[in-house]
Amino acid sequence: MERKMTPIEKLNYNKTRIRHECDIVESRFNGNLHYLQKNAGKLVIHEVTSSLFSGKSSTASSSPATSLSSTFIHTVLGSFSSSLGTKKDTLPMVFSMIQPLLVSWSIKGIKKLIGRLFSGRKKKKQ
Repeated sequence: MERKMTPIEKLNYNKTRIRHECDIVESRFNGNLHYLQKNAGKLVIHEVTSSLFSGKSSTASSSPATSLSSTFIHTVLGSFSSSLGTKKDTLPMVFSMIQPLLVSWSIKGIKKLIGRLFSGRKKKKQ
């Protein structure tokens, strides 16, 4: 004959069951987070280029972790890719995104050039 559980035993049983389920979900989440941290650059570059050149992202992948991360990145970049519109409209948007980088690189290059021209040191010939 089975003995019925008291309310405290039921609570303790539910508590341990929920802790066990939380541990499983946490380990799965940590694995996915570790994968995303390890491959973040590759995934972002892949999603940006695929959204720029094809207009949509390919979420079909060979491994479940890759498809999960690809889906995650696609969701994050979804508003970006949907705002791109046609390819004709993307060139001005891409240029406006790259323009600050080009300006900062050109300013650094000009500073180096001016520094070399007006520095008192002469290079020794070897």
